[in-house]
Amino acid sequence: MESKNRKVFLLSAGAALDWYNGPTTEKITQKILNVGLKNKKGEWITKCIFDKLNKGGEPDYRKVNFETIVNVIEDFISFWSKNESNILSFFILEKDIKWDDYIGEYAIINLKKNYDLVIKGESEAILSRMTFIPISKNPKIVYFETLLMKIFDTIISIIDDYSNTYKSNSGILSSKNDKINKAFNEFIKFNAKNILRIYSTNYDKVVETLFDKGNIEFTDGFENLPKGIPKHIRHLIPHAIYLNNNLNCIYHLHGSAYWKVIDKDENGLDYYNFVSSAYMEIAFNNGIPSFAIEKGSSIPIFNIITGYRKVSRTGLSPFRQFFSAFDRDCYNADELIIIGYSFGDEHINDIINKSRYSNKELKIEIVDPAFIFGGPFNLNISKWGFINYNLDHEIIDEKITYYRQIGLTVYKMNFIEYLQIKSR
Repeated sequence: MESKNRKVFLLSAGAALDWYNGPTTEKITQKILNVGLKNKKGEWITKCIFDKLNKGGEPDYRKVNFETIVNVIEDFISFWSKNESNILSFFILEKDIKWDDYIGEYAIINLKKNYDLVIKGESEAILSRMTFIPISKNPKIVYFETLLMKIFDTIISIIDDYSNTYKSNSGILSSKNDKINKAFNEFIKFNAKNILRIYSTNYDKVVETLFDKGNIEFTDGFENLPKGIPKHIRHLIPHAIYLNNNLNCIYHLHGSAYWKVIDKDENGLDYYNFVSSAYMEIAFNNGIPSFAIEKGSSIPIFNIITGYRKVSRTGLSPFRQFFSAFDRDCYNADELIIIGYSFGDEHINDIINKSRYSNKELKIEIVDPAFIFGGPFNLNISKWGFINYNLDHEIIDEKITYYRQIGLTVYKMNFIEYLQIKSR
């Protein structure tokens, strides 16, 4: 019996750019600078955070972007969480005037066992979500969680602009995407005899849609339904992620715009779970559950993970199972293909580094038109084993270079060109 090659893919931000309206980090960042909540001076809080971190200089979206802003807001939540230890409290007091830049006006109503939070200028629809809050929860935590909700919902809307399948003039299956969709489909056909293990840090559903259109079987971590029944509103089955390790898969390491967060279990008690959805799911419609991943330290749960506290949320299901599967797959892979990834997530880098160190036969391909040796990448390859920094290399052509010592081939090109080359 012919053995199948196990090809593991890591798709990141750069993998989305060939689809029409695929968002860049800069685009998302610029959008969220003018959404959310306003401070007491009438300024957007997100813009104040950005300007403070950017120190008045020219924007460098590699250093200060939407993830940085989310991280700051999560630090604010940590500061106001009385049950958590936080270093920030040593540097700023609760009554410090600096808070005027980062929090707006609100009022507390009916302070008994519960209270309602009324944020100045917010719509009735938003305010209806901030009622019957237990007095044990600091109002400022609710305020900043609401700000996070509005940021995350904006990101999800941006993702949906190019990733939807239910709008006639946009989305993955739009005629504007015929060229990239054809290249992707040809690539999948060419690899029909291989096991394709696809892991994505993106929040879209590009791969799932094209797999469905091509009648390609795959698992995504959610329950299987009989043929003919729509795939949306399926419940997560964590243990299936371990059982289905020899199937094609598409697992979202940082969540999806098309997941819905459920905040109650079957007994009506507070708990979290995820179900799949046919449409984008925004927190405004579903509420914001929280979970104490560590004793005394609750975190709000959204359907996507961003910011610099990703690792704490990867302890939740299904993220925990997805990362475990990614770890195992990289150890057992014949090839690891990394597309549009900046090596900015250390929890992912660690898996790649340990896998390459242990799996000496692992072939790695990096697809990135702007790739250069240096910066974060150089810090990682030093962990792949003994490296002679005068790396012997073979220039295949002006865009492809092979580094024999570390089993690495670099493709300095967009995803679509890589797909076309690899389909023949």
